[in-house]
Amino acid sequence: MFLTEYDEEAYKRACHNEGRRQMAEEIAIKFLRMKKLSPEEISQGVNLPLEKVLELQKSIQAKA
Repeated sequence: MFLTEYDEEAYKRACHNEGRRQMAEEIAIKFLRMKKLSPEEISQGVNLPLEKVLELQKSIQAKA
């Protein structure tokens, strides 16, 4: 089975979006480690849901 042009474009967008989300999470982790901004500010700045930033914060604290 071959991918149609539409399916190929949808796949590219999905990969791009996943890459952007992963980069936003990595940046959020760096900001959380710096302890200069609140989770709310980080959420707004990197365009991640606050719940995800708080989850990342908990995972950092668990590793410490």
